[in-house]
Amino acid sequence: MNLQRHAHYLGIRPGILISGLLALDALTPRPAAAHSPEIDVLGSYFPAWLICILAGVFLSIIARLLFIAWKIEEHLFPAPIIYSCLTAIFAMTAWLIFFRN
Repeated sequence: MNLQRHAHYLGIRPGILISGLLALDALTPRPAAAHSPEIDVLGSYFPAWLICILAGVFLSIIARLLFIAWKIEEHLFPAPIIYSCLTAIFAMTAWLIFFRN
């Protein structure tokens, strides 16, 4: 299925959907991280990227539950690629928000 068909199904004009996605992309922080910080968790140091991946998985699960509640999940194809990409986006965004310095 293509983007225009999904937009039509949801009652959104494709131009507005694309503009909204581009605006969302523009709001994502872009600066690169200078180093790989470590986080002290109960006396053990974990790499920050591991914490960001866990946050990405958790947020992807929440997004999936929201997609199911909004009845959008059945239109996502192929689902493994969609959720893998969502996990990566959430993990990288968490990295940029919390560890950009």
